Amino acid sequence: MEPLESTPPDRRQKPSGCAEPRPRSEADPAGPPGPNPLGYADHSAFAAFGAELVYGERADGTLAHIGAVASGLACACKCPACGRTLIAKKGRRTAAHFSHHGNASGCGNNAETNAHIWAKDVLNREKRILLPAVRASVGKEVLQTYGERVFQFEHAELEKGLGDIVPDVILTTKDGRQVLIEVMVTHACGPEKIAKLRDRGLATLEIDLSRWRKSSDRHEIEQALMKGAPREWLFNRKADEAQARLATTIAERAAGAAKKAIEAKARAEAADKLREAQAQRRREDEADLIVQLVEGIQKGDAASGDHDAIARRGLLGLLVEDQNAMGFTVVNEHWQAAIIERMIEVPVDEFELPEFDVSSVLRSIDDCIAPDMPEGLALDVRAALPLELRSLDLPKNAVQSFLDHLCDHDMLRSGRRGMFMLPEARIAAVEKANAAWQIKDRRRRSSKASIDVIVDAIPVEEHGEFSLASWWTAPVPGFDLTLEELIESDQSTWEPFETALSAIRGMVEGGTWVRQTLGLPLQGELGRAGHRVAQQKEREAEEREASITRSATALLGTDGPAWATTPGAAGSTPTQLARDGAAGLTEALRVLDLHHFALAAAAAADTLATGYRQQLLADAEKGLDQATAKSFMTYHDVALGMSPWAICRDAAGLRRARIELAKWVGRERKKHNRR
Repeated sequence: MEPLESTPPDRRQKPSGCAEPRPRSEADPAGPPGPNPLGYADHSAFAAFGAELVYGERADGTLAHIGAVASGLACACKCPACGRTLIAKKGRRTAAHFSHHGNASGCGNNAETNAHIWAKDVLNREKRILLPAVRASVGKEVLQTYGERVFQFEHAELEKGLGDIVPDVILTTKDGRQVLIEVMVTHACGPEKIAKLRDRGLATLEIDLSRWRKSSDRHEIEQALMKGAPREWLFNRKADEAQARLATTIAERAAGAAKKAIEAKARAEAADKLREAQAQRRREDEADLIVQLVEGIQKGDAASGDHDAIARRGLLGLLVEDQNAMGFTVVNEHWQAAIIERMIEVPVDEFELPEFDVSSVLRSIDDCIAPDMPEGLALDVRAALPLELRSLDLPKNAVQSFLDHLCDHDMLRSGRRGMFMLPEARIAAVEKANAAWQIKDRRRRSSKASIDVIVDAIPVEEHGEFSLASWWTAPVPGFDLTLEELIESDQSTWEPFETALSAIRGMVEGGTWVRQTLGLPLQGELGRAGHRVAQQKEREAEEREASITRSATALLGTDGPAWATTPGAAGSTPTQLARDGAAGLTEALRVLDLHHFALAAAAAADTLATGYRQQLLADAEKGLDQATAKSFMTYHDVALGMSPWAICRDAAGLRRARIELAKWVGRERKKHNRR
């Protein structure tokens, strides 16, 4: 067999088994055959599939078309399907066809017969057909042993002689192999025929041409017959073999899977037994370890200090003496006291609000728990313990129960994720206590720092019988309270002491002397402070004196130093005022400003007076000769009470002087006229 892609035979070759064309004659009114696979131009390839019978079988076994035979019984043909005598009906009103002689109903196989004859003719001409793949399937399992291929054959024939099996077409190869072709137009092969084909081992292919039953496209139908139409094996020994192989493979696979499943189950059961045995040993070992740990615990007093501490705070009522617990190296009251003291009580000097879980509590009291004691026990391990231990809680559960107990008594509150923290009321109290402690701690640290500075600054030879250790514990002079009592006192009591102590520290660091010594050995320091004060006062007086001198020089120029040492209206010089103190310096600066202002005003007045005098002189020189004008300017005028020059310092003086000038001008004119 050739592959599907092989080149098909030349369609122009003469089909075997077909009659030679004959010329038209009166005995053959249909005329000579035309160029189609059936040999007749007036019949399309498949148009007769559903019409009357158009093929008859001659006595020599050849097939004759209705157009190639004489009318009536003279056609000498029989039915290719049933073998009965046919009569050729070739009238003018109906299409020419064969009819069964003496049986109006015929054999009922006209369409199938026409199709089979046509198929045999086409296949015999083309000598090839597409065979489908040979495959087997069981459920979703598919085994294909041969692919789709083109079958090459020698000739095709209608066959009725295979016993009681009448195949439509038999295809035979050169080497004698045969494939039976069943062409299905209206009826598919029935199960009886398929069974006979299988029993006799006849390879049979069924081609479904029902879709093309009414087609008139010759080429389309031929292509459908040879490779396009649906086709399937009614029987193929290779398909049975593939089916058997697939069934065997599936069976072997199923057997293997079953065997593996049995083996896996056996292994799983063995593993389960082993795990159970191991689990049993583990339970027993863990239970034995717990028993050994509990029996080996020696009760001690690891947390006795914590117990004493909470006793002083009055918190013993929170302890649970009869709590059912095991694994602790101390009695219940001691590990419970350790939890309160270490995790819940907040020292006033450490303002850090607690927030913890059970695990952190266990770590904080690990000195109260037996080493290697587990946190929890599985139910099967607990069941393996002696009866007297089964109801006891391990440290983790015991701690959890005690923390819940403290929550019930408002010492704690529980939050999310298993965390514990202080209630709001206790947080407020802790904040208040911490704030008070911070105030006292600042007092303590600041007072100690100041006292250390003061004592270190006093020469040792001036200490005399003073003892700092005694001073710490004795009442402070002037306050009748010890230093610690002052630190613990309220603000109104503490503040005067803090002020006095700060002043003393300032004195020993170079400041002024103080009145309160607070019982400290400060006699020598007071003298040095007084001397420092005097020196400081002198330096300050000199600086103030220099300051007024610099200011006077800046305003008055070279006359400044002389002005600073000239007594004023009160009899004191500006430098004397400045040396007396800051107020004197302020007064001296004020006087300096007034003096400078007066000088500036006088200078401005002199400038204005010069202008007015120049105007008066110009007026005089216009009305008088030059010598008389000069005499007028300097003459002491009785009416003016002074000379015109002296009175002409402003606009009013200029007006009065001009009045007198007019008199002078008038007299001088009279004298001139008398001459």
